[in-house]
Amino acid sequence: RGIDGTSLWPGFNPQEIPAAIFDGKNTYLIHSVNPPSGFAPTGENLETYTYPGRHPQIYGNGRIQLDGTWVATVVLRERSPLTGNVYTPRDLAAILLHEMFHVHQRLHYPKWAPNEAVLFSYPYDTPERLYLRRLEMKSFLRALNSPDDSEARKWSAAALGYWNRGLSLLGQDRQQYEDELQRFEGLGNYVERIAAGKSLASEDRYQEFVPGVIRDLGYLEGSWTAGLLDRLDPDWRHEMDRDPSQSLATLLSQACSGASPVSLSQEDLKRLEVTAQVDFDIWREESTKLRDELENRPGYQVVIDSEAFPLSLRMFFATHTEALSDGESLHRRLFMAANSGGSLEVRRRDCVVTATGPYSILKVTIPGFTTEPEIMQAANGVSLEAQGVRLDFSRATVSRTDQTVLIKLQAPPNSDN
Repeated sequence: RGIDGTSLWPGFNPQEIPAAIFDGKNTYLIHSVNPPSGFAPTGENLETYTYPGRHPQIYGNGRIQLDGTWVATVVLRERSPLTGNVYTPRDLAAILLHEMFHVHQRLHYPKWAPNEAVLFSYPYDTPERLYLRRLEMKSFLRALNSPDDSEARKWSAAALGYWNRGLSLLGQDRQQYEDELQRFEGLGNYVERIAAGKSLASEDRYQEFVPGVIRDLGYLEGSWTAGLLDRLDPDWRHEMDRDPSQSLATLLSQACSGASPVSLSQEDLKRLEVTAQVDFDIWREESTKLRDELENRPGYQVVIDSEAFPLSLRMFFATHTEALSDGESLHRRLFMAANSGGSLEVRRRDCVVTATGPYSILKVTIPGFTTEPEIMQAANGVSLEAQGVRLDFSRATVSRTDQTVLIKLQAPPNSDN
């Protein structure tokens, strides 16, 4: 209650945004005018409602709709899953404000929400893109830590230059995605860090390779850019509120207009180029070993061959996804896909996905079943629910070879697939 939301963002009033908080035992709902079914007043406190246990729609920190109303959700933790640091009460309040701000964004700037499906088909990394990312990050950090505004503008211009060079290798749809990601998640991270009284120059979300790094950089660079704009264009938040179509990168570029980009020393540039190549080669070797381990993992494996009737992406977690090669990725936490004939859901176990894009998933391999999974067959359809996997398709065939169960999806009659 001691934080003024409008000081964080124009028109942001946390007291008007419902939030559901799971403390490990029960779920508490605050700021709700009409609490949904299952919630009851908490003792004499008529402003807080309780649901016994974890509410079934709450999986973690995020946003959900309860009875048609957007609600921020938070699962309280003792420590940060990224750093291991113990959370203070202020840290936890800031995390809640982060999710509340996302609800505010959903309601007031609906076009800001990024299309996460774009991230699914980011190209396999290259030494050049890794090198540019590192130059970009170092330039942003130099800008944030520059002693005067003139120097900050020059390093900001350098960072934006590297960012644009990297995007030029990827295409227009990815630039739009990164703009959206910085506005949505980057500004959420900005609000959280300001509310927690923490430095914006943090690197605690950073990981090296696609696809997870792109999402992490959206958090980091969005908040870094916002911090630089606080310094170089203090009215920027009101400008963006008046014209939500503007991107953070565009506003920073305008704030740095006329500034000449500076560069790291030739020695530093060469060192970064060499280490990017070395690290890329190590990563590629580790990816090959990982692919071999997955192929030879003990136990049974289920293979869904969807080439005749491709699946479309429904949900995945980029920060728990690893690129194995172009068109092939490992999903460790969650993967959901479907077509008009059925759906597949894999939770908290590894699966390898082969695809040419988010709407053309051609094969899913799920290794490591400890016992042979029982496939239910009825008419032309198949279903399975075991060991974190649920699938149900109306047209498919099943065959077995050694310890592989092959489910081959069939296109419906008169289908174009």
